[in-house]
Amino acid sequence: MFQAGDYVMYGGNGLCLIESIGVPSFQPSEGSPDYYFLRKAEDNSRIYVPVDTPVPIRCPMTPEEAENLLSVLHSQKVEIPVKHDQKTIVKLCKDTMRSQSAQAMASVIQLLHALHPTGKMSGSEESILKKAESRLCGELAYSLHIPPKEADSRLRAALN
Repeated sequence: MFQAGDYVMYGGNGLCLIESIGVPSFQPSEGSPDYYFLRKAEDNSRIYVPVDTPVPIRCPMTPEEAENLLSVLHSQKVEIPVKHDQKTIVKLCKDTMRSQSAQAMASVIQLLHALHPTGKMSGSEESILKKAESRLCGELAYSLHIPPKEADSRLRAALN
């Protein structure tokens, strides 16, 4: 179980601070499960999440893990599926992102860049790319103690 003050990666929300743990005011206090009171780093909004949530919640990468991920991105081979129409790619990307791991975000980014080297892609693919980049850059910025713009620059450099 995580503690108040911990930063976590929560589902599709990215980096969040656990502000406190308890029963929210909208729940009856007797017999209600505890919740994490999360504050999203991206927009400072609040989320209430049961501590036993089935949605992936994990610790952010360590600085060493972040540096390692960046160091191997350029040399990783991108597996382009035989069938790579838009519908198949969107489904593959969404399925890959379900784990919410940093490696999954990086794989999605690499695949979309490999399929669309000019940057022209469908709206669905562009939306997925922006989500993956935002989540990964947010985690890299936190893990490496750098500003988000620098994390974005380091990610782009590692992909090239």
